[in-house]
Amino acid sequence: MIRYTKLILTSLAVLIVSFTFSQKPVAYSFSEIGLTLSIPQDFKVMDAEQNEDVKQKGLKLMEDANHMSVDASQTKTLIAVKKNDLDYFNVSITAYKS
Repeated sequence: MIRYTKLILTSLAVLIVSFTFSQKPVAYSFSEIGLTLSIPQDFKVMDAEQNEDVKQKGLKLMEDANHMSVDASQTKTLIAVKKNDLDYFNVSITAYKS
């Protein structure tokens, strides 16, 4: 009985370790700013519509909290990724005007 228990536990440990290492992150490179990101596979890239919804909600929150209008018309989103409704991030750039 103990022999089978050890065999089952060892097999389970090997399975867990191999599954953990098999999920490699996906790399995204953005040459215009020299950035490379490694995104875990449990995050999914948002499409343009999803990103726009999140952006508009964020702009409204900033405007309401600061009692001012925010102009994000020159802001360009490079990538937006999401794990679930609460865990997401985006990388965006805005040209600097000197």
